[in-house]
Amino acid sequence: MARYRLGENSFSLGHDGTTAGQACAVRLCEGRCETVIVAANGAWTSAHIGRLADDILRAVTGIDAPVTAAEPLAGYEDWIVPEDADISGRYDRLNAALTIAPQPEGSILLTERHSPQDALNWFGENAGSAVAPMPVRLERIACHSYASADRELHFLRHPDAPARLYVHDGMRATPKSTRFWQ
Repeated sequence: MARYRLGENSFSLGHDGTTAGQACAVRLCEGRCETVIVAANGAWTSAHIGRLADDILRAVTGIDAPVTAAEPLAGYEDWIVPEDADISGRYDRLNAALTIAPQPEGSILLTERHSPQDALNWFGENAGSAVAPMPVRLERIACHSYASADRELHFLRHPDAPARLYVHDGMRATPKSTRFWQ
C-alpha cells in the first residue's frame, strides 16, 4: 500500500495496478470509512486512474486539494539520487525496458519497450511486427523527478546500495541495468 496526499493534512492508503487491458486504483481514506475503487477496461488509463480515485475521494469526503504540494519523494531523503548522478541508460524489469536519454535543456526522453510476451498480451502484436516505440519527452519537476501529461518518473537509489539506481513510475521500481533481454 502507498500513502497518497488528499489535502493539506489528509491522506489515503491505496494501490494502483494493471493487468492486460485493465487498470484499477483503490483508495482508503485515513481515519475515515470512505473507500473508492476505480476500475477501467483499458491499460492506457493507468496513468490517470489513481488521480481519478483521489479526486472522487476528495469529492465524497469534502477534503480540499492540497494547498501546498509536497516535494517529490519527501520523507525519503536517503533514497534521493545526488544532483550530479548520471541517470541516462537502460532500466530493465521482467516485462519492460526503459531507456532514458537526458536532454541539454533538462528534460529527458523516455523510450519504453515491452517484452515480446507483453507486446502480445497487452497490444496484440507479435514481437517481430511491433512498431519501434517513439520516445516521450518528460519535463523536470524536481531533482531527478520528471513528468509529462500522462507519466511521472522518479529516480531513486536504495539506501543499502547507493550506487544502484532505480526509476519509479508510480507502480514499481525498475533497476538500472546493463543486461538486455532484447
